[in-house]
Amino acid sequence: MIDKTKVIFGLLIVGSAIAAFAISFILSPPLAVKSMYTTIGFSTSLGILWYVGSAYANDSTISAVNQVQYQKLTIIIACVSIILLIFGPILVVYLFLIPIGYASLIYQFITRNDVTKGMIFQLVILFFINSYSKIETTYFYIGNLDLIKHTKYINDLLSEGDPSAITSSYSSFPGLHVLSGSLSIVADIQPHGSILMIGTLSFAALLGALYTYIKVYTSSVRIAYLSVIFLSVSEGYLFFSNYFFPQSLALVLVFFLIFIATSSSKRSQSAFVIAGIPLVFFLIVTHHFTLLLILPVLFILYIFDIYAKIYTDSKPYISSLNWTLILSSYLLALYYWGYDATEFLNTFVVISTSVLRTFTSMGVNTGSGGENIYYLGINEGGERIVDSLGWLFGINGVYQSLLISILSLGFVKVLQNISIRQNMFPLACLGFLGSVLVLDTPLSVTALIRLAFPLSIFVFIVAGYGTYEIIGNYEIRKGIPIIILIFVFSATGSMVAADDVQNYSGTEYPNQASISEEEYRQLESVAKFNNQYGKKPLSSFSVTQEMLELFGTTANSELSVQNSSLDSTNKIVYNENWPRYQLRHNSEGPYLSQIRMSEEWLQEDIDRSNKIYDSKEIGITETN
Repeated sequence: MIDKTKVIFGLLIVGSAIAAFAISFILSPPLAVKSMYTTIGFSTSLGILWYVGSAYANDSTISAVNQVQYQKLTIIIACVSIILLIFGPILVVYLFLIPIGYASLIYQFITRNDVTKGMIFQLVILFFINSYSKIETTYFYIGNLDLIKHTKYINDLLSEGDPSAITSSYSSFPGLHVLSGSLSIVADIQPHGSILMIGTLSFAALLGALYTYIKVYTSSVRIAYLSVIFLSVSEGYLFFSNYFFPQSLALVLVFFLIFIATSSSKRSQSAFVIAGIPLVFFLIVTHHFTLLLILPVLFILYIFDIYAKIYTDSKPYISSLNWTLILSSYLLALYYWGYDATEFLNTFVVISTSVLRTFTSMGVNTGSGGENIYYLGINEGGERIVDSLGWLFGINGVYQSLLISILSLGFVKVLQNISIRQNMFPLACLGFLGSVLVLDTPLSVTALIRLAFPLSIFVFIVAGYGTYEIIGNYEIRKGIPIIILIFVFSATGSMVAADDVQNYSGTEYPNQASISEEEYRQLESVAKFNNQYGKKPLSSFSVTQEMLELFGTTANSELSVQNSSLDSTNKIVYNENWPRYQLRHNSEGPYLSQIRMSEEWLQEDIDRSNKIYDSKEIGITETN
């Protein structure tokens, strides 16, 4: 008898290989090589199915493992990991300790075929260590820049004791800043550290809420457990737990609100409604776009559940939510936007237009304008096939291959069992939309990176379902490939998430995502000098500019390249570390142009200028 699932994956393998061949002619051979991760991923799925189907039956049963011993193992992993994060080598944590912990979680699941509170506790501990690793291994983590300005906003708030001290629209949305400022005072830690700690703790707690949410929606603790396992070690979830800005907190609050709305409806407990009321108020004053961002998700779920109610036997979930809490959030938000945060509505139009413009633009700029990468003193570097091979068999390629493997298993299983698991269909539709953002594709979707997080949750629900169908009711030998898969997936997911500060992928011009202690002190010295003697605006590229503003000096991005030299009407702050990175520079709209320069070009530009102040690698110059 022909196994239809294996035939499907056989066709996917052939189709992806043909697509890669076509890409080599239509786009470029290096891009075609990168796209082969889909072929590898589909092949991995087929290999798992062959192994599971050929594993011989064994009537002997395996007794449930002693969970106390595994809890002790997790605690030992956590303690050793913290020591290694401080003294090194860090790679042992990512390549061995965390993967061992995640493999043990799958092993416990297979041997028990059940989920206990102890297993959830172990998962939260492992995630916390993974997320905390960036805090411990960097001096000043900045992510995609936002952390710098929000640290400044908290400093201003603590200095003046009033949200109006925040010099942006966030004076009307100070939720994160008030929370972080309060923790900073109570725990006697710096505001920057309080933001990172709240992020890690919030996302750790969110795993528990999402587990409950998925369990209710799918009516399966097993699917919920496997979903949050994959989610917790995914690149996006780990990244946003550290890159914690108001939208990150607001999304956490949204999913907690859905969790509370579910609990209050299912259990008819007024305590949940009472708990939801302050959460609604805090959500509204935390971030302006989040409720709009999550609205399409709720709408899609609602439409599909109404369809399920009318045309299928599936029990609708969304319609059983406590809509009082959900709708009150939007009504109160509309009132607040209209009367107390009127600037938001104008900003929303500008941001939406810029997002659309950025989303529809593609390509690499040679320096002539119109796109987004500029080269100074170096030749425009076209990607080579050897670089693509390095990506394909490096951490990014392996991670993407395993990701598409577990996703394809999930999507195929959903379609095969749609008559049995009708409530999985809307989740799969949202998961499909999310997969466009979490999988590497030729499309330019970087402008929508912040949309990836809420949709990635549904992506990994699909992954959890596919994995459940493979090992949910099977013996241990049939779970071996999944144990190996989660071992490698957790290792590569951890390393990809840490890549922005550790550069494990060996990117030639990475974005700067952290500030070293030496660089921090030098920037502080430059700002102090200008505040004491210059007291005039300084110009620089984005990271340097925002760090100078953090230290209380006036800085802007009024910087351009004229006649092969940096030019500005203001004094210019240079940084000899610039050639190591792909620099970010403010351009039209809220998004950034990218600049790459050579050490020789920068040094010649400094030598041509009038140097006013030098703090070793960072200084102030004035154009002649």
